[in-house]
Amino acid sequence: PFLMDLSDDAYTSGGRLLYFLHKSSTTIGSSDINTIILRGAAMEPHMLTIDKEYIHRDGGAVADLHLTASVPTSSSGRVLVNGRRIPSESPCELHQGDRLILGHARVFRIVMPADGETIEHHSQLQEAEMREAHSKGLPTPVEAALSEVEDDHSAEFNRLRPLIRRVLEESPAKQVEVFLRRLHPACSLVDEANRLTHEIRPQDNLVFELAVIETAAPERRRSGEAEEAEGSPSRRAAPPPSSSSPRKAESPRKTRLPADDPIAPMALVVRLIQKPPPEAGTEQMFKWRKAINDVVEVADLLGISSREVGPLDDVPADGSGHTRAAAALPSTPREISVWSFAKFEQRLSQIRDIHRVTTGDHPIAFDHYLAENPGSDPWRDWGTQSVSAMLDRIADLEARLEHALSERGKDDQIRALREQVAALEAEHRANRRLELETDLREIEKIERLEAKAYTSK
Repeated sequence: PFLMDLSDDAYTSGGRLLYFLHKSSTTIGSSDINTIILRGAAMEPHMLTIDKEYIHRDGGAVADLHLTASVPTSSSGRVLVNGRRIPSESPCELHQGDRLILGHARVFRIVMPADGETIEHHSQLQEAEMREAHSKGLPTPVEAALSEVEDDHSAEFNRLRPLIRRVLEESPAKQVEVFLRRLHPACSLVDEANRLTHEIRPQDNLVFELAVIETAAPERRRSGEAEEAEGSPSRRAAPPPSSSSPRKAESPRKTRLPADDPIAPMALVVRLIQKPPPEAGTEQMFKWRKAINDVVEVADLLGISSREVGPLDDVPADGSGHTRAAAALPSTPREISVWSFAKFEQRLSQIRDIHRVTTGDHPIAFDHYLAENPGSDPWRDWGTQSVSAMLDRIADLEARLEHALSERGKDDQIRALREQVAALEAEHRANRRLELETDLREIEKIERLEAKAYTSK
């Protein structure tokens, strides 16, 4: 038996990455003492143990293979089989074709070849499935595995429990089913985005939160209970922020979910919020302080400083980084952006790429990455600051080009600088066009939701 890695970056020239379960007991985790060593987001030192046993049928000569997965007692590791989390006190039996998710980084398929089946046979089946999915626009194996996630231990799912209870109490069964089927995978992606963000830039204390656009029910609008202007959907987040939050981040009025359409009345959006520093003396402050100072130590060892002065610039690796970071944070939660879920997924893909280059085997500091890739901050919308950063970078390269032109024997340098200027200008135009197109699509989507909500008036 073996584990077949379904992750997008797990394909090599020789085929899919395979992890064989040779031993009677195989341990998996990020620690070097494990049988299978895996790195990535939310990978704990010891994630999982897979026990292998052959059991004879009624004492006969034929033995059946049995695989059992178990997680350490009191483990906080994220281990899911077919979308369900494995409880620490209850081992789970694995079967051929089961999907195994470890942390937020790896998706595997359990392969238990029958007699006569080869490794090449299963690898070819997997690649054929991938080709069919791409050609027909179907979910890939990874997307299918993520779509079946139902993790009640999700941090974002638990934050949304007040809203979930309200939906359960006030909505018909069909609407509840559709809502939860969409909510579980969405919560999983938000959890991943928050985990990656915390590891990449903990000093900024950025948090993604799911919210729901609910269109007002016609009968309540007619009764005069709706105070907002017609055609404006209400954005609702659960639980609502505290009364001390800025008005921009407050939860709008409550509306009863319409019962006539199980899908259209609700649309998921994602809010990006910058929060104040954790309270002194709490466990959250301890974790936040450690994460920040780890980032400072890495940057200090690499000898890399930021292009622009930030909360962690020129801070020695002596454990004081969190003090500067806390001073730069707001005193109350501040809403930075509200994105459609499609736009959030695009940004999450960029965040994953940044996580790989800033935490991999040869990491670079995040500030250094931004300095070399201006305008490529997935947490920031295109505004005056990001556009200015891109233009400043182009101006710097043009100045260096002019300097090189004034000297002889710099043909290679001139050519390289010209290529960099051209590439940055093209990237600037492409990014700006993509942002504008995305914003237009979001506006059209919201207008369609509003139109549908008010056609019955």
